[in-house]
Amino acid sequence: MIWTIVNSCIVQVAVSEVVPNRLRGLVLGAYAIVSGVLAVGLAPLVVALVREHLMKDASVGWAIVAVWVVTLTIAAAAAIAGRGAYARSRQAIITALAPPEPQPSPSLEPASPVAATAAGP
Repeated sequence: MIWTIVNSCIVQVAVSEVVPNRLRGLVLGAYAIVSGVLAVGLAPLVVALVREHLMKDASVGWAIVAVWVVTLTIAAAAAIAGRGAYARSRQAIITALAPPEPQPSPSLEPASPVAATAAGP
């Protein structure tokens, strides 16, 4: 339960930093549907298959632990692999939203003839 809350918070922060405002609801809705279908639909099936085919003498609890360890490892690898793309996307957004650098105001003084005095008579 706690992991679900933490995961949802992390996803919402990441989406709000990278996804444009007009698409945030759509992206978060798609995430909720996909993660819900995976969690509710596939998790019991995968646990049952692991218990039935790989851990014949073990309890269901050990099958849940085995599935959890494998999926956590895959999720950690995906998060580490996606850090670079996330950082590049975030930096591109920060650069695009940064105010333009102020331009130097043109000088009203006439240019000094440095080249003429340096050459000599």
